[in-house]
Amino acid sequence: MSETFAERLKGLIEDAGMSVSGASKAAGVDRATLRKLLDGTNQQPSIKTLDGLSSLFNVSRDWLMTGDGENETPSAHFAPPPQTAPATPSARDIAIRGTVSASYSQGAPSEETETIGTVPPPPALASISGIYALYVEGRSMEPQFFPGDLIFLNPSRPPRVNDCVVVITDHGTGPQRTLGILDAEDAENIRLHKHTREGSNGLTITIPKKFVKARHKVLSTNEMFGA
Repeated sequence: MSETFAERLKGLIEDAGMSVSGASKAAGVDRATLRKLLDGTNQQPSIKTLDGLSSLFNVSRDWLMTGDGENETPSAHFAPPPQTAPATPSARDIAIRGTVSASYSQGAPSEETETIGTVPPPPALASISGIYALYVEGRSMEPQFFPGDLIFLNPSRPPRVNDCVVVITDHGTGPQRTLGILDAEDAENIRLHKHTREGSNGLTITIPKKFVKARHKVLSTNEMFGA
């Protein structure tokens, strides 16, 4: 039986010794998109995605899509990027704990102990403990946040209405993160506003509080840089 696109892609990532997160960043592909390609949810990658993956792994687009062509043994053609010794993180560096989805229905998995990297703290955050960072996935918070933007959060600072927040929910399948503007809340529900696309009126979603595990405030530019 011939390999599927997902199997070929998974083999390339494993042969290269890369994580899904590392492959998505190196190829310039959104991690949620790569995850869907690997589990077969999405079997029609865009030309941009194909170009990024084929360039990263040094295989042809035709081979990646069909298994046919000159790259039938791709692992022999892949040359991993040169390894450099990682810089020693500073004690003040802020942990990057993965991603947050701008979409509630496709929220990014939340692993509170996961650290995929570190980043030096913005000036006003250097002496504050507990701060962490996330990469944004999805487009429903544009133009405030774009895919790949890095946001900083302070779990100890209670969010107020109109603050940007990351809401961590669990519907029984594990915790997930979603990003939005805290629009309102009552005893039963939290309402989050999404910008969606430019020119629309946005979208407000209601999340029952019984599914909400935490709400973490996203810090503004003024709060990060002391402006």
